[in-house]
Amino acid sequence: MFAHESLRAEDNAVKLKGYFLLIAFISFAIGTFFEAIAIMNPAILVIIRIIVLSAAFEFYIGFTMPGIIKNLFFKNT
Repeated sequence: MFAHESLRAEDNAVKLKGYFLLIAFISFAIGTFFEAIAIMNPAILVIIRIIVLSAAFEFYIGFTMPGIIKNLFFKNT
């Protein structure tokens, strides 16, 4: 819901937050789905945990939008 509303906003920073939240939700859903059904092979488990960890970082960026991330995407003029 946050992502959908953010993508409709006119402010580019808010739209960027929406994209990060959408990517985070998809990453989290895929990671937890495969963690629930996967055979616990150590190599597969590491890959799945990396996906879930990346979702956590994406949620952090989507909810807080640190200045360094904003500066990477938008040039200050």
